Amino acid sequence: MIKLWLIRHGKTEGNKLSRYIGTTDEPLCQEGTEFLHKMDYPKVQAVYVSPLKRCVQTAEILFPGEPVHIIEELAECDFGEFENKNYKELEGNPHYQEWIDSNGTLPFPGGESRMYPQPCGRGGTCHPWRYDHEYHGRVCRYTETIL
Repeated sequence: MIKLWLIRHGKTEGNKLSRYIGTTDEPLCQEGTEFLHKMDYPKVQAVYVSPLKRCVQTAEILFPGEPVHIIEELAECDFGEFENKNYKELEGNPHYQEWIDSNGTLPFPGGESRMYPQPCGRGGTCHPWRYDHEYHGRVCRYTETIL
């Protein structure tokens, strides 16, 4: 039986400020790095990550010495005009209020829709992926927000 672990990246400065961080390619903050160094994960057969710095850094800390395979389709959600801003900075923005009033069901203005992910290529719907010419499974990336 295959065990698949889905691990969220460590904390970044943007996370500390409650910002919508998706496509912004920021590194882990010191607090995030220190926390990850305290974690203890067993040995794994393979490590696959998003191309963003925070994800690569998280994998390298949690699985030292393991090759990190970057999968473009695992890239994070595009928050559009909300990207790298928090709710305080978006206060008074009519698009943000409209999105809040919709319970987050509207697409992010200029970004992705949580209800209808982008098609393959930007990192969307389920599709097969390969590494070293061997079939490994399916990448199913949906635009769920973790704040």
